[in-house]
Amino acid sequence: MTGETQTYGEIDARLGNRKWARATGSACSLNQHAMVILCHRFLSDKGLGQYNGRINRKANLLEWESHNLFKTLFQLYRSFDI
Repeated sequence: MTGETQTYGEIDARLGNRKWARATGSACSLNQHAMVILCHRFLSDKGLGQYNGRINRKANLLEWESHNLFKTLFQLYRSFDI
């Protein structure tokens, strides 16, 4: 869902093993396609966590997504069969 966040632990619990949280975080740190694979939506259980060394960028992306304009543009983009 647009703008939904989850902790690394919540994601890993859905995958069947809560002990994978650190591995999930490591995989996200290698993500080179941030606007396609939305790792900035994965949070630490203690707060925002890191974002490839750019915590301000993570906070800004989450803030930007919270506005209706982004949601509208995202839905429009998703409606195209690309």
